[in-house]
Amino acid sequence: MKKRLLTSVLALALTVTGLSACGGGGSDTTTDDDNVFRLGAIGPLTGDVSVYGISTTDAIKMAVEEVNAAGGINGQQIKLTLLDDTGDLTEATNAYERLVSNNKVDAIIGAVTSGPTLGVAQRAADDGMPLITPTGTADSLTIGMPTTFRTCFYDSYQGTAMANYLPKKGYKTVAVLYDNSDEYSVALSNAFIKEAPNTGLTITAQESFGSKDTDFKAQLTKIVASNPEVLYIPAYYETNAMILLQAKEAGFEGLICGGDGWDGILTQFKDNPKTADGVIFTNHYSPYDEDPVVKTFVENYRKKYNEDPTSFSALGYDSVYLLKLAVEEAGTKDKAKVIEALEKISFTGVTGSFQFDENHNPKKSVTFVEVKDGIYSLESKQDATE
Repeated sequence: MKKRLLTSVLALALTVTGLSACGGGGSDTTTDDDNVFRLGAIGPLTGDVSVYGISTTDAIKMAVEEVNAAGGINGQQIKLTLLDDTGDLTEATNAYERLVSNNKVDAIIGAVTSGPTLGVAQRAADDGMPLITPTGTADSLTIGMPTTFRTCFYDSYQGTAMANYLPKKGYKTVAVLYDNSDEYSVALSNAFIKEAPNTGLTITAQESFGSKDTDFKAQLTKIVASNPEVLYIPAYYETNAMILLQAKEAGFEGLICGGDGWDGILTQFKDNPKTADGVIFTNHYSPYDEDPVVKTFVENYRKKYNEDPTSFSALGYDSVYLLKLAVEEAGTKDKAKVIEALEKISFTGVTGSFQFDENHNPKKSVTFVEVKDGIYSLESKQDATE
């Protein structure tokens, strides 16, 4: 979904059975097919994007434990096999083949990032395998992939949402600064720029940068000279932190906003989290949402892992319960019938209520998060085109 760097040391593969974990990921000799629902999961547990995989799969494991403690799915306990793809396409496809050939899984949740998900989705289509990506946001992931669904909204969806949001807050002029080397950043900026005229927004400047850039003064000087009320930056939080500070140095005093790549910005300002106060970004949920479903999830996650759940956590958690509902509505773990149930499903979870469109993308509300007093507060929720 996004690129953030974190050094993590985890086992290459974990197998979680019922409420316990054991080493594994290889050959599965269990034969009690009638008493077990075999669930595979794929995500980056090591490597540069492991922060996303760990956050997502921790929540998946928590959800599996809850479901099993409550009786399982149609009376069957979930046996979860979790494999590491290191954020790599080849590793993800290898993990998929192991889950299908060795573990005989009934469904798969994953992958976490978009590139690996695309490779896995093609194999799932060939095999008729139900596949739910919690967090793969690239627009193309589900197109032409009849067995793949996603729990998150796709990239351009949130660009459109921000373009509709700003005029409601009284803003009329905006500049855009994006990473021209990154698919995520380009998708959000293109959708935002396309929708802006339809909502009454005027784009005063469009500037870009490369993935390795750290000096944005030239672009920001041009942006400040165009006198926008808002600066839209659909990039990732490490880069956003640098731009935020340099924008203030350049004299920009307006609203800074962006996409879910801003989720994590507070980790860049640990000594003074209020540095990012006033930033607003689109996201999948806020841990400070007062909705009872969200509050219960956040409390349980904090109790288990001693930290706040990220949006990746919330989406991983919802993916388990989404699959559970589909299997229960299908009345069987037959793969074709589970896919059919997913296509018709009405689901409510931590990240909202939704049904799927014709491309298996959820039609759901977008959460607008405001950094306020050094926390990710809930500003509002709305549909992308409201």
